[in-house]
Amino acid sequence: MNKSDILKQQRLHRGDTRGFVLNFLLNFASHARLMRTFLPPTNGKEDILQAAMRAYVIGMASSLETYFRDLYLHVIQRDPVVLQRALQANGRRESLSAITRYIADGLTEAEVASAQVSFQNAESIDRNFSVFFGQSFFEVLDQFEALCAIPSVNKPGLANFRLFPGWHDQLARIFVLRHEFAHDANSKTLINPKEMQSLETTAILVCQVTALLPAISSRPPNDQNVVPAILLIADLISEDWEVVSD
Repeated sequence: MNKSDILKQQRLHRGDTRGFVLNFLLNFASHARLMRTFLPPTNGKEDILQAAMRAYVIGMASSLETYFRDLYLHVIQRDPVVLQRALQANGRRESLSAITRYIADGLTEAEVASAQVSFQNAESIDRNFSVFFGQSFFEVLDQFEALCAIPSVNKPGLANFRLFPGWHDQLARIFVLRHEFAHDANSKTLINPKEMQSLETTAILVCQVTALLPAISSRPPNDQNVVPAILLIADLISEDWEVVSD
């Protein structure tokens, strides 16, 4: 497949770019539920557990990379000024003739621009999204606090939610492990189940909090009629919910 075909296939699989959060949650949930459905007893089967967790890390990193790729496209696609800012920050890595050819083939300039950046590690995510904020994207996330509902936490009222200290390292760890496990089947690195819980929690929270940032969210500022909800792993693996249309 050539680049144009790949981008068209991504568009088909992605659907409307506004669905980036739901796509992420559904993608992530499939890996989280698979991990727990077939999770073997550890006694005498530690090697199988490690193999399952390796596969989970790879799926987790793939979900994260896809989320930030789709979100990046969504942001630059809705604002021509932001699109030009992104192009200036990353340079036009394709020749003008190649870009013209892609657009003539049915692609948008935003789709071409989004294909010029990578989200395969924490550093690239921070660097590419910092363009939209004028400062470190990760620092923006560190400072952000959202009033939200957390369905699986059995407490009344809303929560003032902030990301926890150390999430930068946890996010980076997911991608480091993914690269190791995907490219070195000889790897002897073992994952502690408690570390796995920390990694999956980091992944699901970082993406949802990112979607609430004022520069990202489509919600009007100070809209009191809509309360965002933060889903935890317990929500994703629950069997008593379903996706419904608006």
